[in-house]
Amino acid sequence: MSCDEIKNKLSAFMDNELSKDDLQKVQKHLLNCSKCQSELRLLQKMEKFYIEENHEFEVSEEVNQRIMKEVIEISKRVTFFKKISTFSIAASTIAAILLGAFVANFSFTETETNFDSEFNYVTLYSYVEGAQQ
Repeated sequence: MSCDEIKNKLSAFMDNELSKDDLQKVQKHLLNCSKCQSELRLLQKMEKFYIEENHEFEVSEEVNQRIMKEVIEISKRVTFFKKISTFSIAASTIAAILLGAFVANFSFTETETNFDSEFNYVTLYSYVEGAQQ
């Protein structure tokens, strides 16, 4: 295993979360690699510091309220945009269907009407001309 692969497994190594195979590979690598040994010691020191000192990060009530207010505002905006998106899709679909129906109806109606009018006019005209002769 490379040093990068070992460094990615050091946290799991410290927490005893590695499979037997990975555990053996990490242990073998650590025996021969001073860089990874230093990385492991640094992680162990950091863990010890936070456990022993019991460092906790506290947030004031004012900051907590501002964060919660912002979270609520963001969730309202997301909900609003979801509603607009759903409405837009529905409206676009309905508009496309109506436009298609209108165009189809207009196209076929105009063609039939023009053809019928021309045919009737020519027939009537021919009839009237024939009657005069």
